[in-house]
Amino acid sequence: MPTITLEIPEELSSQLTAVRDRLPELLALSLQQPPLAAHIYRSILDFLASNPTPEQIAAFGPTPEMQERLQVLLARSKADALTPIERAELDEYEQIEHLIVLIKAGSLPYLSHASRAKPMFWLRCAGWSMHGPSAAASTACCPMSCYAS
Repeated sequence: MPTITLEIPEELSSQLTAVRDRLPELLALSLQQPPLAAHIYRSILDFLASNPTPEQIAAFGPTPEMQERLQVLLARSKADALTPIERAELDEYEQIEHLIVLIKAGSLPYLSHASRAKPMFWLRCAGWSMHGPSAAASTACCPMSCYAS
């Protein structure tokens, strides 16, 4: 195992001494980043916890921040230029999309015919599906304007 020498403040040194045996584990855990920032999940959970109506569920879509990030990730994916971290991030967005589609599908019986006609997809509207880019999808299909130029 490699040895690393660091200069650290005295206060931190005393804290690290208390966990000396677990230091490699704690360092590894601190370097692991979730694919998406916690506030992304928080915005979705806050929406769901607000007891939304079926119409609000049907209209729910990614925040402007998520839209922008998805555009970047999808463009990089289409160019086959995703890093492993970006691939994990895009995969996480795909899992979220799948869950949102399931939630929206559960609301279908409660929606009027006009509301049901709206597409429900985040990534598919940008020409993406769970199986990769789709030439058949159109950016114009997204009612949430999530991929509008």
